[in-house]
Amino acid sequence: TVRSGQESPPTTLSHARVTNHEVSVTTLSSSGGNPEFDSEVGEVMVLLDSADGFEPVEFVTGVVYDGHEPFDSFRVAAASIAGTDSEYWMVYFHNGSGDWNTSAYFDMGLDNTLNFSNLNIRVIPANQSKAHSFEEGHSVVISITTLDGYRKEHTFVVRVPQTHDFELREPMDEAYGIMPGETINTGIKFTNMGNSDERFEFEFDDAELPEYWFRTGSTSHTLGAFVDTT
Repeated sequence: TVRSGQESPPTTLSHARVTNHEVSVTTLSSSGGNPEFDSEVGEVMVLLDSADGFEPVEFVTGVVYDGHEPFDSFRVAAASIAGTDSEYWMVYFHNGSGDWNTSAYFDMGLDNTLNFSNLNIRVIPANQSKAHSFEEGHSVVISITTLDGYRKEHTFVVRVPQTHDFELREPMDEAYGIMPGETINTGIKFTNMGNSDERFEFEFDDAELPEYWFRTGSTSHTLGAFVDTT
């Protein structure tokens, strides 16, 4: 109250309300993965397709509104995908519309809806020549955000089946010439064609070496997926 003769009230009371956009996210179902893979609903093993790729997998999530706002608008998009092959993966969303995009929007709030169970996520892995198989799988993290900075993350785990293969980059000669007292190095140029770290072991029949001849060199080599070595 401003009394007569006063230019301002003796006390000024200010009030700032802290916004609360809190939501909780739950994975409700998944589809498209290997049905023989036994795990939680948010963790799947992808299936190979017939075109050097993998079948997409889809998740449906439920969002519960725990905030205090009468009306809240949220955006969902991919936050990160763990793995050195992440640039070749794709993640799409739709909010019940059926139109897949790299992000989607949905509205909640005390005067709107408190439960939204139609947030759909589609994950398309890299093709078979790029996708790596990791022991812990690929963590696909999505983020739900508001314009004023609120952020909620949710994680799915997508596993790629492990493959084993190698390929010689150059054929090896059947015979190598050597002079008395000379030492030669013979390299085996090959590529790990499998999609995970692999330990390769080499066996040599030293019984065929003439007397006083010696062979040296490694008998094993650990190599990353799709990596060349000699």
